[in-house]
Amino acid sequence: MSSMSAAPRLLLLRPPRRLAAHRSFSGASSQPKQSRSKSSSTNTIMVFASEVPVVAALNPYRKVEDVFLDVWRRTNPRQLEALQTKLHVPPPPSPEERVQELAKALGVEAPLAALTQEAAVAETAPAVVAASAKIAAALPASAPAAVREEVVQLLTSEMHKSFGARQEAPALQHYEREQRVAVRERNLVFSKKQLTTLGGYDVFVGGKIDGKAGGKVLEVKNRIKRFMTPLPPYDVAQLQTYLFILGATDGELVEHLRGDEAASKLTKVAWDARMWETQLAPFVLRFSSALVHFMGDEGSQAHFLQGESGAKREIIRRHWLQELPHGSGESDFASLVDEESSDEAPSEDDDAPSWDELEREAQAADRLNATEKRGRGDDDDEDEDYRRSKKKKKSSSSGGGGGGGRGGGSSRR
Repeated sequence: MSSMSAAPRLLLLRPPRRLAAHRSFSGASSQPKQSRSKSSSTNTIMVFASEVPVVAALNPYRKVEDVFLDVWRRTNPRQLEALQTKLHVPPPPSPEERVQELAKALGVEAPLAALTQEAAVAETAPAVVAASAKIAAALPASAPAAVREEVVQLLTSEMHKSFGARQEAPALQHYEREQRVAVRERNLVFSKKQLTTLGGYDVFVGGKIDGKAGGKVLEVKNRIKRFMTPLPPYDVAQLQTYLFILGATDGELVEHLRGDEAASKLTKVAWDARMWETQLAPFVLRFSSALVHFMGDEGSQAHFLQGESGAKREIIRRHWLQELPHGSGESDFASLVDEESSDEAPSEDDDAPSWDELEREAQAADRLNATEKRGRGDDDDEDEDYRRSKKKKKSSSSGGGGGGGRGGGSSRR
């Protein structure tokens, strides 16, 4: 796939031949296998499709330590909340809360609220850009440069994200008119698929697709300034994850640009078993392994909560490089890559993913967060959908069995 030509090369940490003797994530066929009907444990690690590119070092706009915290909270909220209470470490504020906190400290609550409202009623991307361009001028010149940059970055991101969410339905309607097809299954169901079991935790990827049309899985990306050519690797990776979850072979990425007139750019994305098995799934499994080790180490947890970004990444790195947890069962990481799924025999560069790639991506995220004014309106926040799906499952099962979390019942917040 041409859009993936710049994807990072994987450096491997485990003996390659051990990988060759077992079955694949997707099998040798062109279509991914369907998900298992039952989980083998009561503890679940869920990595959202929108988080997979971050975990796989393909998204320089988000930090792996932020995703690590989110997945930890999703997996074992009681452990996290108890430690935060013990250490007197409050939960990190949401971007919106952080903007409000800084606006109050700077005495600019009213001007920023007015700009937020201006962006909230904007009907075109240029109007949102115009509103976000006024943020810096609304801040006092006496404010520290780092604070000014943080406010601009956070508020711009929230404006873009809000606009993208509002434009999702119009984007699909435009697609229907232009392609003369009906889009179905629009954000209806949170779907998931199990990868493996690590140390007593079932590892899943999951998410909600934007829709289906003509046999294709659709992923909508509302652009603020321009279409992206080639497609960003993180967008392709997210769509590949949806294809894996659904056992689908064909996807289409719908870029929507709402200027004075609506415009769309369509890019077909076929299921790529090799990309999944070499560039995405190994990172998800190694990330999940690191989390399992981490959740058994209270000292690391305390340092993570109290540390800065660099220290947090070092903690993740240390657990990332550990052996995969015992008790992974028949579906451990090594059993999930099949030599039959690719034309080339495994080599020492085709096994477990290198931490170095993720560290370089994290450093890029640090630089971008400090200098880039681009928002993340295309990112999906699926936490609420996931929690709803867990509540529905729990109520339908009348409290018996199923993928709950620690402490009995659901592990969701």
